[in-house]
Amino acid sequence: MENYRKILEMNSTRQNEFLALSCLERHDLPSFLQLLKNGMPLTAFMLTSMVVLKYNKKYIKQVLIETECIENDNVVKWMQNFFSIDELINVLPEFEGNLPSDYPSNEDCVRFKLWKTLCERKEYELVANNASDPYGILSKQKNVAAQQALLKLDFVKYAPLVFGTGCYGAFLISEEGWKYLVDHGAVNWLLKFLNLSGIEPVSDVIKYCVDKGYAEEAFRSGYKDELLKHRAFDVFRKHHSFYSAFLENYPQEVDWEDLWNQYKKKSTRRYLKEKAGEHPEVPECSEFLWNHANWFARFWMLTYPKCVQ
Repeated sequence: MENYRKILEMNSTRQNEFLALSCLERHDLPSFLQLLKNGMPLTAFMLTSMVVLKYNKKYIKQVLIETECIENDNVVKWMQNFFSIDELINVLPEFEGNLPSDYPSNEDCVRFKLWKTLCERKEYELVANNASDPYGILSKQKNVAAQQALLKLDFVKYAPLVFGTGCYGAFLISEEGWKYLVDHGAVNWLLKFLNLSGIEPVSDVIKYCVDKGYAEEAFRSGYKDELLKHRAFDVFRKHHSFYSAFLENYPQEVDWEDLWNQYKKKSTRRYLKEKAGEHPEVPECSEFLWNHANWFARFWMLTYPKCVQ
């Protein structure tokens, strides 16, 4: 039979069914199959016609396997009602992409190796735990949940592969995962999305970053309170920071003279003296105040050492 693809596209569904019936009534199955291979959509009516005309089930399954496209979901419903699930072991793989969310069951999808269907249902862990090549299937999904299924299956084996794809979000499912990001240089990405990731407690992440030498990155990302909790004072001194919590809660760690020399504005210097004045009992503060006090303030400090102005 010649290639009728272009002219078949002009037919209505009813016209195609009439054409199919004319072949089936003559038991000209090859011509019917050729029409299907040329793009004529298969319909439930055509399949019912085969049943009425006493076609063997094996020929009906052959039609289902060799058809190029189907008219609508009724074809799958027809299959579901006419065949048992085990009769469709060779048919259902040809319908991946056209199967509903509830047929066949997930268990049967595993039995028949319908990995594409399971991925469409986002049943990635079923694929990971049952497919012979889970990475080959799930890596094509470009999906965080799919990559997470691989990490849950075997973190050591799949972590380098998932990391290589740049899918860092997959690692946020566990402490092992976010530590892997830090250890492999993705700390800036982690810190950027840390507050949105749901990782708890955030303080543990910052401590790990500090321990691994990433206090600078954490400081630049705004995790100053967490850095102070872990006594990462060097980064504050390096940045000449007059962050209020640093000055108020850790005055003994502040390089007051450095801040005085860095900031020339009168309002900033007045602020520094106010903050140092809140801790006259701290030697670093009292020395700083003495160095930058006039003679009257020094007299006051000598007379009332606990009431520094």
